[in-house]
Amino acid sequence: VILNVTNIEEYQGGMNIALYNSKESFETDISSRLTENDFAFEYPDVTESTLSVTFEDVPAGNYAFSIYHDEDGDEEMDLIAGLFPKEPYGFSNNFRPTFSAPDFEDCEFQVNYFDSLIVEIDLIQP
Repeated sequence: VILNVTNIEEYQGGMNIALYNSKESFETDISSRLTENDFAFEYPDVTESTLSVTFEDVPAGNYAFSIYHDEDGDEEMDLIAGLFPKEPYGFSNNFRPTFSAPDFEDCEFQVNYFDSLIVEIDLIQP
């Protein structure tokens, strides 16, 4: 699975990327590094307006990405009033939440055995 992230405005910090493989494990608050709920996790440095990350050996199944741009590099999603993201974020399917966090089904995509898959996420700027 190849993840392409676009709409990066600040070239600093890291991109906190979590890939989940079930509804039960999907979390939208990925404010820390790899947890037991993630199927896979990456934290590449951000140095330009686009970012591409490849996840190798992803078995067939349903997955969802939840990402945020950790601009200040503190490994936490900064929030306004404890509720609203202060740093750019995004989800697979370019799902844009309105009043609540997305469900797994909102962000879900399917991986099969035969083809590589490209997932694109356009960061949401707060």
